[in-house]
Amino acid sequence: MKRLAMLSVIFAVPFIAEAKSILEPGETLTAGRVLQSPNGCFTLGFRDQGNLVLVNKSGTVIWSSGTFNSNATQLYINYGGDLKLLNSAGNPINWDTKTSGAYGFLRLQNDGNLVIYNDSFVPLWHIGTYNASCG
Repeated sequence: MKRLAMLSVIFAVPFIAEAKSILEPGETLTAGRVLQSPNGCFTLGFRDQGNLVLVNKSGTVIWSSGTFNSNATQLYINYGGDLKLLNSAGNPINWDTKTSGAYGFLRLQNDGNLVIYNDSFVPLWHIGTYNASCG
């Protein structure tokens, strides 16, 4: 329970007990929601007015989109496999994975890596945080 409360403070939102680890094509992760690795070690969410961050369970930032003060409020993966950050009006800000052209989904893995896979489970993009410390 202590860890749940800490995540609520880190992301300033209520923690959802059954957080998802996968963002399917056409789905959006909005500010106030998180993706969580199946083992509970890693959490992805928004903070700092639009910065998308991946933290371990002790709250250490493992990765950041570097979009501080961009006012991004949505992480969206389209049916072409491109991951984008959008503002509250649904307009893209200047950040995306440029992985369009392949039906893909986003997965936060137990090793701390955030990966876009195509429908054949071939990785198209990742942030390179595999083997990160659970904290």
